[in-house]
Amino acid sequence: MDDRTKKVQIRQSIFFRVAVLMVAVSMIFLIAIVALYRYSFEYQEAEFTENSEVLTDQICKNIESTIKNVEQRNFNVRDIASRFSDALERSNACVPGSQEEALQYIRLTNALEDWYAVSKNVSWASIVNLNDDVIFNSKAKRLNMDSATVISILQNNHEAVRSNYGVGVWTHGNGESLFFLRAIFNPNTMKFCGYFIAEVENQILSPVFEGVQLQKVGDFVLYDYQSMPIYATNPQGKQLNPIRYIGNQKLDSGYVCLQRNIDYRKMSLVNYIDLMEKNRRFYGIFKRTVLLGVGALIFVCAFFVLTLGKTAKNINAVLRQINRISGGDFTSVEKISGGDEIGLISEQVQEMSVRIAQLLEQVGEDEKQRQSSHYRLLQARYDVLQSQVNPHFLYNVLQSINGIAQIHHDYKISEMVCRLANFFRRNLERRQTFSPLEEEMNYIENYLVLYQGIYEDRLQIQLDMDEKYGQIPVPTFILQPIVENSLIHGIENKIELCTIAIAVEAEGEKLKVHIRDNGAGIPAKQLQELRTFQYQRDGKPRVGLNNVQERLQMLYGTEYGLEIQSEEGVYTEVTVNIPMYQEEEAAGG
Repeated sequence: MDDRTKKVQIRQSIFFRVAVLMVAVSMIFLIAIVALYRYSFEYQEAEFTENSEVLTDQICKNIESTIKNVEQRNFNVRDIASRFSDALERSNACVPGSQEEALQYIRLTNALEDWYAVSKNVSWASIVNLNDDVIFNSKAKRLNMDSATVISILQNNHEAVRSNYGVGVWTHGNGESLFFLRAIFNPNTMKFCGYFIAEVENQILSPVFEGVQLQKVGDFVLYDYQSMPIYATNPQGKQLNPIRYIGNQKLDSGYVCLQRNIDYRKMSLVNYIDLMEKNRRFYGIFKRTVLLGVGALIFVCAFFVLTLGKTAKNINAVLRQINRISGGDFTSVEKISGGDEIGLISEQVQEMSVRIAQLLEQVGEDEKQRQSSHYRLLQARYDVLQSQVNPHFLYNVLQSINGIAQIHHDYKISEMVCRLANFFRRNLERRQTFSPLEEEMNYIENYLVLYQGIYEDRLQIQLDMDEKYGQIPVPTFILQPIVENSLIHGIENKIELCTIAIAVEAEGEKLKVHIRDNGAGIPAKQLQELRTFQYQRDGKPRVGLNNVQERLQMLYGTEYGLEIQSEEGVYTEVTVNIPMYQEEEAAGG
């Protein structure tokens, strides 16, 4: 920015004029919305609360009557006591694991099945004796109910059940169900002998609300004695916390709620009305608000057309410039007339586009040169390493030696010469950047078998690779330098039997190839230098592992490469990390 910005006066600023207009419009809307909000919600709250009280009291009576009927039909205290108390007392006195205990268990199971056959709306039932032994009916077993779940339900409601032995307890269940619990007594001795627990479908309460027009009077939530929801006409109602209100209270979330306690079984019923939903009835008020908003918008549009037409045109021109720059066009220039902020912004955008173009051109050229130089260096190292093991003339010489060995019937020499010739032939043929892992493993196997002929009975080979990894592309000749290090530095100076083991496994999105030997190992100081991949011997850099590491990271990124683990005198293990799934372009070499 230069001194031209100082020429812009506040009274000429588009932002000042727009700000004044928007403040005025916002104040009008704010006053209208606040007035409408207070009027509509206060009116609805008074109307709906008055109508809800009578209806909620009647529904509470209906719920109490329904619960009593269900208890009388399914959970009559005398019927339950006569069916189970005698067998329960006997099972309480039995020695665990005895034949008598098994007999009582069968009696209780049969009695429970007889009871379940005449019950209604019951999902499953169970009996618990004083030793916490749980007896299920067959339906509970089919539902995979377990003793731990029943004991947990009993423990959560133990105090309520034991506080009044003659009263049943209703509590929340799992999903669309309720649990009923009752203590069982011997009707003759009135001696406490166990518990009865059953799961009841909460649809037993649906008939209570069938004649209620919920869209007019709101929804209802029924809570148990622990203030946990056990039935709701709208599942969203279960998210409301009854502790937040007592009696009539307006919630901050836009609900008017009425709570009534049901003395029978200590339940409570809440009727909540969504005022936002009911607000649709006040269509006339909202219509006037919309008309007011339309009038304000017309006024704003007229203001822009009359006073800001030129400014809007200049803004569009600046936007077109920015779009061209974002699309990579830094050369197009569109002149904008006027000396306000938009004109100054346009000039700065043009200057910025020229600078960006120059910087991008310089950065691109520098990056291109850096990558080209780095790749040529790595390719040169790779070619030098490969040329050490693939001279063409050796292949022809070995073919001649093989013919002479076969003439003299020296088949062991012939086999080794064939393997060595095959080794050099593959070196000549494998010119692609990537090869299937299966081909790379076959190449290494042939390489190690040749060394077995050199070390005779001192070298053991172990290869472990699942067939499903065989076609995964890997960089060609990526394993040979590592195996060669194991042979030369790990095994060559060791007399006893040595093993080179190569194993392939998948870990997440990485493929790991482990090359392990039980050779001489690596001293701790040298191992630390090796892990930096800057290791030198006799003042000269060692290109083997360094080259492999650089190739892997250049191809796949710094999260891939080599891991080196070793213990001097015990083992050395090098792990090659490459991606399991690679792009087709890279995999094709």
